Amino acid sequence: LVSWVTSRLGRANPPTTNAETNQISPPPFDRAAALLEQFRWSGQPKINLLLAGDAADLASLKASLLLTVPAAISPWGNVTNVTLKIQPNRHIPGQTRPVTELQLIADNAHIPPWGHGRNFKLLMEMTPTVTNRDLAEAEITLSVAALTTVQGHADSMVFQGRASVAWTNPVPSRAQGQMVLNGVETPWGRARHATLALRYEPAPGRPTTPTDPLMAFPEILDPLDLDFDADIDGVESRGLRIERLQTSGQWRSPKLEIKRLDVDLF
Repeated sequence: LVSWVTSRLGRANPPTTNAETNQISPPPFDRAAALLEQFRWSGQPKINLLLAGDAADLASLKASLLLTVPAAISPWGNVTNVTLKIQPNRHIPGQTRPVTELQLIADNAHIPPWGHGRNFKLLMEMTPTVTNRDLAEAEITLSVAALTTVQGHADSMVFQGRASVAWTNPVPSRAQGQMVLNGVETPWGRARHATLALRYEPAPGRPTTPTDPLMAFPEILDPLDLDFDADIDGVESRGLRIERLQTSGQWRSPKLEIKRLDVDLF
């Protein structure tokens, strides 16, 4: 069904060519179909497809895809009780460029080797750049409850940020955002609340094009090059109690450099 729909929508949204690389960029629903083909479904998936527009004018067609499934297995991880919504070329009042919106909601998410959590919610709004439809600015909101990783546990995590991405290369050329964690526990101690401001840019000389774009997430996160500012309160570590801890530094796997550290004791 997805392949049939994308073949029809491809007539209304033909591929574009990147003038700099001469690389063909597929239309939005072809991109969505390529992602969906990487998933295996457990249980009976349900697909709702909404089409709107003038049947005599294929260029006017707008569509949204709603997928619900008991469980899904992908190269990036496993999720249960999934709701996925994809809405390409959505026009927002006050904006001249269309937005492709992706929403993913799941009861449980397991993403090896990083960890798992409950009440997983991801929202991405991608706006193509003026000069190249293959490039986009993505607004990202991600929230997870009971987040558990090899480094520790958090009762809740919310990330809001912005990234410059390409449909043909999911490794961001740059990204920044803020992560808020509550009820943090690690092997080194615990904290009541933590706020981290993160800024990411590829290191000079680092490959930015993954061998397999659809399997690129491990390449993005390991190793991960970023600068950070952290504001943490209610810290307890090996008998030491800290009211507030503020620090900044950079992570260049496997090296962590702390450039500033301010501590307020109880």
